[in-house]
Amino acid sequence: MTPSDHEKFRTIILGMSETFRQKLTAAGIEGFWLGLSDLSIEQVGQAVGKALRSSKWMPTVSELRGFAGVKTPEQEASDAWETFCEGVSKVGYYDSIDFTDRRINAVAKHLGGWGRVCELSGDAFHVWLRKDFLTTFTDFAQRGVDCSGEYPLLGFMARQNGDRWPNHTPPPVLFGPETDQKRIARKRPKALPKLELKKV
Repeated sequence: MTPSDHEKFRTIILGMSETFRQKLTAAGIEGFWLGLSDLSIEQVGQAVGKALRSSKWMPTVSELRGFAGVKTPEQEASDAWETFCEGVSKVGYYDSIDFTDRRINAVAKHLGGWGRVCELSGDAFHVWLRKDFLTTFTDFAQRGVDCSGEYPLLGFMARQNGDRWPNHTPPPVLFGPETDQKRIARKRPKALPKLELKKV
């Protein structure tokens, strides 16, 4: 929202408080503003509408964010873990991978790199790695760590052959819920120059 939305926001929040018979002070309204200011005024209106239709008690800022479809860091971490597991299963140890959610790249590097996480199995993967992944991802999400510049995670072939035969090193697989997992060529470290594909 922008400052020009403040009056409309105030009307929406006061209408909600009146409906739930909970009086709000000026400070209380500002608290809601601070907690919801990253949303659009339309999202706030939709969230309040859902709360009015489904809640017995006046919602908190966190609950309104949920009604607006905003995921908590814990929910984001859970979704990221599912994407990460699918990447391990479909791409595997040998190929490089570039998750569209670059926070997954950052977390995997923090936990030892693509090679290490792909080698784990059983409880080491499904219990302990999962725990560390969720904890680290949630921490990154809560602190707003900027992971947009994270490089892809290097697979075995890139780690072994990138320096010696860079032109024969396949580019990473772009991976995420919104992709079809096709290989891509993107700007990477000098050890891994762009691979030019030729028709045969």
